[in-house]
Amino acid sequence: MRHVPGEKSDPFSDFAKMIKKTGHNKDVTLAFGIVTKTDPLTVKLDDTGLETSTLVPLGHLLPAYYPAHIIFNDSLGQREASIMIDNELDQNDRVAVIYDDTDNKITGFILDKVEV
Repeated sequence: MRHVPGEKSDPFSDFAKMIKKTGHNKDVTLAFGIVTKTDPLTVKLDDTGLETSTLVPLGHLLPAYYPAHIIFNDSLGQREASIMIDNELDQNDRVAVIYDDTDNKITGFILDKVEV
């Protein structure tokens, strides 16, 4: 789920407009949910039971691999390795979200995965 800046329905712009319109003290809801589908990315919110596909994952949750360098000890001694980490969201992942539901439209972001 990627959005091109300037698209007619850009969630980043919608969220920025909401903040600009109502001020920085606008109440938003921090909630938890579960990913029910990945295409389109859909989350069922725990607090309302609603399913929405309008929440946008932060960059570290998009399909991509991130390089990591690790140092570990085992029976052969201390060694180094480079690994690739994939943080893409999968079905049944628990997530933390922040959203606003002004005008019966959910606008917000998936902040991170949550360990159960």
